[in-house]
Amino acid sequence: MGVNALEVDCLGNSAVTLRRRTLSEYGIRSYLPSSRTALAVLEGFVGLTAVGGAALIVPNLPIDVYWYDGLSSNAIPAIGLGLLAITSVAALYGVLARKAFGASLSILAGAALVIFEFIEGLPVGNVFAPPVGMTQAGYVMLWSQPLYVAVGVAMVLLGGRLPALIRLPSRGIAIALVAVIIGAGCLSGWAAASAQTSMYARLIA
Repeated sequence: MGVNALEVDCLGNSAVTLRRRTLSEYGIRSYLPSSRTALAVLEGFVGLTAVGGAALIVPNLPIDVYWYDGLSSNAIPAIGLGLLAITSVAALYGVLARKAFGASLSILAGAALVIFEFIEGLPVGNVFAPPVGMTQAGYVMLWSQPLYVAVGVAMVLLGGRLPALIRLPSRGIAIALVAVIIGAGCLSGWAAASAQTSMYARLIA
């Protein structure tokens, strides 16, 4: 629970005791999930969707969905999703079992998710630079990127709130990830518009 107030007991003129009081001590019930519960839900969601994407979605994508000519197979993104699923499930186990590695692995899993979405946007485009002639399924895929980036950043921040043997700078990591995503997205959008390969090109030109 979060801290609601500080109770001060004065004994004479020399002793002052500060004790944290929780919301429950005031009879106030919090309906917000704990950091551990919220983190476990996010990691379970990422693990399930990553497994589904690696096994069912990515193998069935047409190869011409990728901008990068050197990517001639769906195996690479499928393997990436598989590794992401393994990391998320391992972090989920660590969080639920209250293992010492749970917090650190959750931060790494969240960062890995954001990095995966960043790399995915390079060959398939992103919301800053949607390819010309994109289908409805393509729109769904592109707009899922910000959702997963937000989930990844949330995992990093929530992981930083759990006890850990090695304290990672979760806030600094989250800020760096968001800055890289926004900066790279804006740059790619400008480049794609300049090259007339983006649907926004006609708006910027």
